[in-house]
Amino acid sequence: MVAEQESTGVAGPWLVANAALDLSSQPAGGYDLEVKAWQEGDAGALLRVARFSIGWEQSTWLVDPVDAEDLVHFLLSGDEEHHFARLQPGEREQYLDQYWSQRDPSPDTAENEAKQAFFSRVEHANKNFGGLGVERGMFSDMGRVYIRYGEPGEILKQVIPRATRRWRTCCSRSR
Repeated sequence: MVAEQESTGVAGPWLVANAALDLSSQPAGGYDLEVKAWQEGDAGALLRVARFSIGWEQSTWLVDPVDAEDLVHFLLSGDEEHHFARLQPGEREQYLDQYWSQRDPSPDTAENEAKQAFFSRVEHANKNFGGLGVERGMFSDMGRVYIRYGEPGEILKQVIPRATRRWRTCCSRSR
């Protein structure tokens, strides 16, 4: 229960009311707004419930929900990912805040190094591994590996030699 407000009014066929609640001290997450109304002499109250979301970070409201789901694909298990997809924006913010705070290697500092490293890897993958039918580098095989495991310890580059003229001649179809 965050707040409760009672009022009295003249009985009638319509309920018209205003309620103002200060939610600025509430954390990000999902909440239920419950309105219960009745008149004296009524057998029961009229009850209406609506779900709403509080999110304090600008990215909570500006990020495309599909993009958010693409990012958590690298972080969560299949069941967790399915659960995340059903959350409202404020609930997603709360979920990710808890996720990153549990993985913060130095919680006494202002920065979360694990979160910062993850988003740095995503940015690097998108910048360096895109193209050839892959819109964003994070969806390429190299991008996925880079995001999950970080900078490789060793990079091996091989050049595949071109076919020689002799090979083309002996192996080409005759007319």
